[in-house]
Amino acid sequence: MSEFQSTRSEHMPETAEVSQRPWTGQPYSAPTVRAGRLVLNVDTLRLLRHQQCLSQEELADECRQRGISISVASVKRAEAGKPVIFRTARGLARFFSVTVERLFP
Repeated sequence: MSEFQSTRSEHMPETAEVSQRPWTGQPYSAPTVRAGRLVLNVDTLRLLRHQQCLSQEELADECRQRGISISVASVKRAEAGKPVIFRTARGLARFFSVTVERLFP
């Protein structure tokens, strides 16, 4: 490999900087990123959804009505602990009025 070639890992940090949760002072965990997708906290997602008494289908429908583009498949994927694109994480955070970091494991 020449001096101008490098691998992606040399330029990309393994984990993001960790900040502290404002209400507890505890650090956020860095998000788990797989192939450009984020794995969200399954328990937090379910808790937030159940607090609003919504099924997965109803959540996706409410998001659509509010102009947030999230499908039922995306909701199910997130709650199954599978990676979702950042747009889905941001949309869920917006719907629940929380920060995206709040949805990280």
